[in-house]
Amino acid sequence: MNSILENLFMGKIDIMEMLNVKKQSSTSDKESFIKTLTPEQQELYEKIENTFMERCALEYQECFITGFKTAVRMILESLSDTAKDRD
Repeated sequence: MNSILENLFMGKIDIMEMLNVKKQSSTSDKESFIKTLTPEQQELYEKIENTFMERCALEYQECFITGFKTAVRMILESLSDTAKDRD
């Protein structure tokens, strides 16, 4: 059986790809800071910021998967306990 729940449980579905990620609006302070950088420093700053955002996305995904697996285990345990109570 290859269902969406199974794929979510196994971590085969990337939830972050499904989310509409909104870019942060630039603040005047941030823009002022970026303008003081050389073009090379601006490029490096942008790379660092993108890497940071990607890392956050991976951490959120890992948290979701861990929480999802825990919730599924809790449901399965409660269902198996209910089945034992009926016997």
